[in-house]
Amino acid sequence: MTAALTAQINSTAIDLNRENPFTSPIVADRVRLRLGVIDAEIASSIEGLADEYAELYRGYDNHDGGANITVQVERGRSRYTMGRRFVISGSEGRMFSVRRIEEVLPHVEWALNWEVVRRMDGYLQLHAGVMEREGVGVAFPAAPGSGKTTLCAGLLARGWRFLSDEFALIDNEGMIHPYPKALCIKEGSFAVMEHLGLPMVQPRRYRKGKKGRVAYVNPRFAGDESLGRKCRLAHVVFPKYASGATPRLRTITRGETGFELAQLSFNLRKKSSVGMAMLMGALQTADCHRLASGEIDATCDLIEKTLLG
Repeated sequence: MTAALTAQINSTAIDLNRENPFTSPIVADRVRLRLGVIDAEIASSIEGLADEYAELYRGYDNHDGGANITVQVERGRSRYTMGRRFVISGSEGRMFSVRRIEEVLPHVEWALNWEVVRRMDGYLQLHAGVMEREGVGVAFPAAPGSGKTTLCAGLLARGWRFLSDEFALIDNEGMIHPYPKALCIKEGSFAVMEHLGLPMVQPRRYRKGKKGRVAYVNPRFAGDESLGRKCRLAHVVFPKYASGATPRLRTITRGETGFELAQLSFNLRKKSSVGMAMLMGALQTADCHRLASGEIDATCDLIEKTLLG
C-alpha cells in the first residue's frame, strides 16, 4: 500500500478488531451497485443515506447476487468521549468514526477503496486513474494531490471512457479492469468542473478529512457510453499539476516506469514475483511518459494530440 494512502487511513481509522457495543444491528436500507468488476453493497439504518448514495450513482446497474464488498453505516458513540458518532464498518469490523453527516458519504467511499485493497487481491492494484478512447487505455498513476482526478474529468468531458480515478486493477493477462466510482472533486477544482460542463451531484457538499470540502461527479452524466470496459494498457502517464505550467510530455523508459509503479502499488510486495510478472506483462507494449500538467484544456489537447495521434 502506498505510504500516502496508509497515512490518510491511519489519520481517521479506528480499531478494526473490537466490536462496537453502541452500534445498532438494525439495517433498514441497502443499496447494491455494480461498480465495474466490483459488486458493492451499502447498508444503513440512517434515514435517507441509502437514497443519497443511490442518487450519487444514478444510472449505474444494480446487482442481485452476493456482494464482493459490503460497507455498513450505523449510529454509534465514541469509546473515549461517549459522544454520538456515525460508524462505518467493513469486512473486518469498524473502519471510521465521524461526527457530522456531511462526513459520512466520503468515508463510505473511502471504506470501499480500502475493502478493494483487502478483498480484490487477484488483481495487481495500482493507485492510478484510468481512461480509454478508441481502444487506447491510458493509466495516470500518481500520489494524492497530483491532479489525476481533474485530468480524468477533463478527458471524460471530451468523450473518453472512464474506468477509475482510484485504481488500475490489472489481471494476469495484463488487462485493466474498470472500477468506475464517482469522481471526488476538491473545492479548488469546483470551478473547473463547471467549465467542463460536468455537474456535481447535489444536494450537499461533503467533508473528507484533510481534503476539506469535496463534491462528487457521476461519470454517467457525461453520456451513456462514458463508462469504460477492460482494455489493454497502451500508455502510462505520470501527471504532476502546477498552476500556470505549460503542459509538457516527456518520454521515459519502461524500467523507470516499473520502478515508480512499484511504489504506487497497494499489493505488489504481497504478490511478490507473481505481482512483478503481472506488472511487467502490462507494461510490455506500453509507452511511458511524465506529464507536466497545467490549464486543463491545454493539457487535454496535448494528451490527445500525442497519445491518439
